[in-house]
Amino acid sequence: PKAADGVAWYQVLVGEGDAQKTFNLYTTMSGSQFLNPDYAGQAGSLAVDGLALVTPPSSGAQTIPTFTLSFAYSGTTTLDPSLLVQNTNTSFIATLPAPNAPVAGTLAGDVFTAVANQASQVSNAITVSDAEVAFGWTGLNSATGTPSWVSGYTNKIGALNVAQISFAGQGVSGPQPVTAVADIDGQWVTSAMQQFGNGTYAVTMHEYSASDTSFATPLGPVSSPLTLTVNVADLALQAAGNGGLSLVAAGGTAGNWVRLDVLQAAQATGATLLLYAVDATGQLIGRDGTVGGAVTLEDAILARVGAAPDDHGVNLLKGGQSVWLGVGEQLRFAVLTGDHVLNPTPAVDVSSQPGGGLHIAVAGLELNATTDNTLADAAVLAGSQRMSGLPVVYLQHGETLDVQVTGSSANTNSLGFVHIDVDAATGDWSVGGVPAGDTEAYLSAVRSHLDPGLLATSGGAFNQTLHWTVSGTTGFYAPVLLTPSGETFVIGENNPGGREQVRMYGENTFGFEDLAYNQGSDFDYNDMIVRLAPASGLFL
Repeated sequence: PKAADGVAWYQVLVGEGDAQKTFNLYTTMSGSQFLNPDYAGQAGSLAVDGLALVTPPSSGAQTIPTFTLSFAYSGTTTLDPSLLVQNTNTSFIATLPAPNAPVAGTLAGDVFTAVANQASQVSNAITVSDAEVAFGWTGLNSATGTPSWVSGYTNKIGALNVAQISFAGQGVSGPQPVTAVADIDGQWVTSAMQQFGNGTYAVTMHEYSASDTSFATPLGPVSSPLTLTVNVADLALQAAGNGGLSLVAAGGTAGNWVRLDVLQAAQATGATLLLYAVDATGQLIGRDGTVGGAVTLEDAILARVGAAPDDHGVNLLKGGQSVWLGVGEQLRFAVLTGDHVLNPTPAVDVSSQPGGGLHIAVAGLELNATTDNTLADAAVLAGSQRMSGLPVVYLQHGETLDVQVTGSSANTNSLGFVHIDVDAATGDWSVGGVPAGDTEAYLSAVRSHLDPGLLATSGGAFNQTLHWTVSGTTGFYAPVLLTPSGETFVIGENNPGGREQVRMYGENTFGFEDLAYNQGSDFDYNDMIVRLAPASGLFL
């Protein structure tokens, strides 16, 4: 309401509780109109405290009907910042300038070194001969123009926000996105290097809030693209000491993808072969590149491969894997039995194959090993398994997969997949907002969030191929087994007794044990086996 004449006093309250702030507003009135402070002799006729700002309309009249009161203007914020809401309207975001393209580089520990020939601020096209690449903000570029570029807008993001870096393959499948958490100045760099097969990729960045673990609401436009071409020369594979494999160095190539496929299998039921790398001195190399020290075998496992026999010893599925091996490193093998007994030094026989490649015999498995730097779609899909060491896949909403389901079980079980949210800052995962753990709340959340596009129920001896179109949001998905005894078995150790109930037999190939440790389990991991294969390319 407006007073008719004289001085009026208003109190404007913004916020609630401890964040509430009171502003005192004073207006001088004449005939129910505000006196214009820009009119001669009327300065101070509108006034407000608390660092707020009064802005009258541009007018030469003695009185004005309205004026603007600002609580956040220019570089001044008069309110508790927690009261401010970010504008994520897509039409508004479309008006903002696109951030610069990500800068490609390598990581040695936490030291980022930019790849050469990124001479443009906005976007670049480069070729690398290494399949492992990290990404960071413009200020990490080594180009001569960098100091002047960072004096203006580049691709910094909000403090502690998350940069999601995505890869669209040009005629090849692109790997899953990776994330980087910004520091308080908005600078960001990925903590690990993404792995690529040979091909060309468009690399872009999108900014998200740290609390947006589903990456549903971008805070700005997608960045300009970096065009990244990966061209890794093939190297020869050779037998090394201690039953391992190594690459024959040539031409400065940093490493190669090694492809291993099971040919024959007579291994113990439930056993899997663990693939890991050591350096020239025999020290374990972690998946994150850390060498020696506190690195455990679990930290160093690059992949798992094996074959899944039925209850009569007939192989249901044979696995395959692609792993990146650096020049100067050795690929070695360990065996983990179904009941979790580890043999870190099994006997390994390595011999040459006619036509190239190596034949490997270890723990009842016979495998073929070759180098192949062009990754198949299934190998690209398995990237999340190589990076995390867990039986998970990164899938897009609406993506269609071929699903082979086989097994040998006295029970009739049901298989599904659940979307997992991953905290980019901590790596912790949750389902439907419930933290992962061996709790009924978590298992209940898993059951209620199974993707409706796939629920396979089978028992006895079975083998079928289904088609799954992902109904849920884009992100990580993990297999889940529902048993007739009421158990919900999930990945990791969030099961009765902290036991592992699902094993990886190769890329995108997961085998379940359908009885808990206290239910007379034989831990053969063949009661429900699933293999996923993309029906078409990924992230094209």
